[in-house]
Amino acid sequence: MYASVTNGMGPRMERVERLLKLLDQLDVGEPPADLTRRTLDRIHELEDRVDSPMRTPAQSQIHPQA
Repeated sequence: MYASVTNGMGPRMERVERLLKLLDQLDVGEPPADLTRRTLDRIHELEDRVDSPMRTPAQSQIHPQA
């Protein structure tokens, strides 16, 4: 079921659909096996650079400020 497009949105929707079809054709492959670890390492590295308001006292002891 699709919603009807009104108010001149037809051409814009056509461009979006073409873009999505183009993105579907990209071969992205599998993500690296260590992606999660590298992402978490990067987050901790950035947290260490700033005083994060999201950091709890317990987290500050695990990853102390430099």
